[in-house]
Order: sequence, then structure tokens, then C-alpha cells
Amino acid sequence: MKIISKRGGHFCLRLAGICVFLLIVGSFSALPVMVYMNHFNVVTVTIGYGLYALEIAVLWWAYQWTAKRHALTLPKLTARVDQRRLLTILIGVVVILGVCFVHVQLMKNFGIPEPENARDLDKMMQLHPIALLIDACLFGPICEELLFRGLFFNLSLSSRLAQQRVYQVVAVVVNGMLFGFLHCDNSFEPFLYYSLFGVVLAVSYLTSNRDIRVDISIHMLANIMIAILGF
Repeated sequence: MKIISKRGGHFCLRLAGICVFLLIVGSFSALPVMVYMNHFNVVTVTIGYGLYALEIAVLWWAYQWTAKRHALTLPKLTARVDQRRLLTILIGVVVILGVCFVHVQLMKNFGIPEPENARDLDKMMQLHPIALLIDACLFGPICEELLFRGLFFNLSLSSRLAQQRVYQVVAVVVNGMLFGFLHCDNSFEPFLYYSLFGVVLAVSYLTSNRDIRVDISIHMLANIMIAILGF
């Protein structure tokens, strides 16, 4: 029992450190969009997209390096996407859209204010819709999934810990809460919505055998559908 308790304590401390690290890194991940949204022109858009490309390259390297360091076997980008993974993508998108629909209804019926993050996105969407759609449906999902699913689980769940369900559950819940914290202000309901969004992506990542392509696809398609449906 003491060994289990000690191991669990170390795991929780490790999770806390990972969360602090990702909070710091995540706070800078939106820098590219800030570059061209504050001063929108061809030059700033080119710089912003270039920064996104650099960010993706660095995150991809870190994702691969941490996997190798912890002896994790990750699916290759060129690997065949089987029916199970396609089904995971479909279910993930449907569940997220369902959560989003409930979130919108709660906001309308109970007068819950829109989170500051969403208000800023609405303003930017009105000013520069194409640029923001590219950001929200392409660059954003790639960066966020490499950071919050790829790096998070590479660092938190080693090969040994990944086999134990209790550690998986704790990591999934913490991952969702971390995602929620970074996407809302101090309102509980938006925090719950984004946390559930993150939990769905975390579960999809682990059930697809850590296939980052699955999570990026879910995130992209969900954002596209939310934009089309006007959620």
C-alpha cells in the first residue's frame, strides 16, 4: 500500500509540473494570430503563418523526442487509417458537437455570459473571417493537439503507467481541466464545456493508440462544423 501511495504521489506531482510547463508554453501558442490580428496586412499574415509553421515544427520535434525518450511507439503519419480510427473520429466529432449544443442552450436559457475567449474570436471573425478560419480549423488544432495531447501524455504516461487504468483516468481528467482552464475566463460553465471538449480529445487519443492524426482530425472537423452551424 505504501508503495502504491508513494507512486501515486509522485505521479500527481509529475502531473502538476507538466501542467505548469504546458500552461507556460500554451500561453505563447496564440502569438502568431496576435501578430496579424492587431495589424492585418500581407506582411503580418505571412509572418504569422511562418511563426505557426515554426511552432508546429518545434512541437512535432518535441512530440517525437519525448516519445523516443520514454520508449513509446507512436503510429507513423503514413500508416493506414483503419475503420476503428475513422469511427473514433466520427464519434469524437459528434460528441463534441453535442456538448457544444448543450453549452449554447445553457448560455441562452440561463443568461450565462459568453467567455472572453469566445467574444474575442467573434470580433476577429467579423473583421478577418478567412484568416481566422484558417487559424481555428488548421493551425490551431495541430498546435493544440501536439501540445495538449501529444506532449502531455508522452510526459505523463510512460509505457508502464499507461497500462494502469487509474493513471489513465486521472491523466484524462487533468488534461481536460487544463484544456478548459486555458480556453475560458473565471466562469464555471464555459470551463466545464471546454474541459469536456478536452476530455473527449484525450479519450480519443488514448483509445486510438496515441494516433495524433485522429485527434487533429476530430479537432479540425469539430471546429469547422461549429463555424458552419454558428455555434
